[in-house]
Amino acid sequence: MQFDFKIENRIFEDEKIIYVQLSLPYEEMRDAYKSFMKLGIHVFSHQGRNTGPCYVKYINETPESIDVEVCLAVAELLPETEEVKTALVARYEGKFAIGTCRGAYNDIPGAYAKMKDAFDAAGLQLSGEPMIERYLNYRPHMPENELITELIWPIKL
Repeated sequence: MQFDFKIENRIFEDEKIIYVQLSLPYEEMRDAYKSFMKLGIHVFSHQGRNTGPCYVKYINETPESIDVEVCLAVAELLPETEEVKTALVARYEGKFAIGTCRGAYNDIPGAYAKMKDAFDAAGLQLSGEPMIERYLNYRPHMPENELITELIWPIKL
């Protein structure tokens, strides 16, 4: 695994998303990524178009489980289903700690450990906004060792 760390100001523009909300035990978190396929099928079945990478927004964590939103930016809002929801996400900007992991999904826990070490060494604090994992080049059936994952942690100013 290759890991890079940086701190930067970043602007996230308005975007339309489709998403699936999940609450999972930690050991089942890998199953959240099956939702990417579900979102892709939803876009295809409604003749839509995605406009950015898939990402996971970490909403709430307890010792037993984690609540996430598995998201995909789309060109136009699509019809909702019982499981797939839509939202308009407003523009936001701030200072972020960003870790980039190049490697298999199984390498991500190691990337989080390196991210935490770098975050703590820099004396940073989380802002309270959700942390995000962005899958910059995710495609079904691609070799996992080619994945590029961006860990985005909002910094308290």
